[in-house]
Amino acid sequence: MKKDEFVGTWRLVDAEIGTSTDANTPGQSLYGADVVGYLTYSNDGYISVHIGNANLPTSGYFAGLMKVLKLAGSTYFSYLGKYEIGKDRVVHYIEVSSHPNYFSDRQEYLFELNGDRLTLIQELPLGKNKKVIMRRNWEKQKLEVSFKE
Repeated sequence: MKKDEFVGTWRLVDAEIGTSTDANTPGQSLYGADVVGYLTYSNDGYISVHIGNANLPTSGYFAGLMKVLKLAGSTYFSYLGKYEIGKDRVVHYIEVSSHPNYFSDRQEYLFELNGDRLTLIQELPLGKNKKVIMRRNWEKQKLEVSFKE
């Protein structure tokens, strides 16, 4: 696996969650219909992940602000840190996160890479002989920058 194939920005296409006992059943949506997510692998070994709801209500500056902030905090997830790529796995070493349980954490993913499509599969233990399986599908973004003079 070449690091160059990972480097870049990826947009979340879809994500699902299921368990190892219902492997023949399609998973449920992990984030819902209005999710937008980006995953960036830098050339110098850093990763940044941002996932959130694209259709949150807005409010005036003070009217309802706390309610909107609470909703935003419950639907937004991000982290950053460093990464390592192995033969069939990528490991994210999280240094800071919007979720308290992810600080100083190590997240390991199986991956499938096919052209501009990256699938990250995470298996987490759930009791005896059962796993939660999260599958996130990403599409590599093409950078098109124009400068005005």
